Amino acid sequence: MSELELDKKKNQVINALLIKKFVSLGFNKLTEIQQQAIPKILEKKNSLIIAPTGSGKTECSVIPIFLQIKKSKSPGKIKALYITPLRALNRDVFRRITTYGEIEGLDIKIRHGDTSQTNRKKISNSPPDVLITTPETLVILLSQRKYLSAIIIKSALFSMVSIKEAKCFC
Repeated sequence: MSELELDKKKNQVINALLIKKFVSLGFNKLTEIQQQAIPKILEKKNSLIIAPTGSGKTECSVIPIFLQIKKSKSPGKIKALYITPLRALNRDVFRRITTYGEIEGLDIKIRHGDTSQTNRKKISNSPPDVLITTPETLVILLSQRKYLSAIIIKSALFSMVSIKEAKCFC
């Protein structure tokens, strides 16, 4: 099978519904990284997306993930974690992806060190579909039975983790 045939097969995975979704969100066309990464994400393959700032990495991960978890919506369970290294980046990501989540009927919340006790309790009592957090807060959450049961469930609805700004210090 030639490389061209392989590319055609890979691009077939990006179905019309997903392209229509990107267009409805204001994108004229998929960027090169989106064309390469989205099929892998839809196949639920572990992926490392490396591209310059502004190339659409966030969108190429969250939009397909949101479409997938929308199908498996189960109240009181966290279906996707979005982990960023900084609270400020948590807030930036939240502002960027909230619209995408709302369109799919998904609840998105932020939980980090600055989250008020009131909001912590709300999140604990009613876990969102998508939780944006920092690595440090995730460690704390995983030590709490209520959060652990909201994340790790036998039916394996939880299946998505997106890590923004992974750094390699070589």
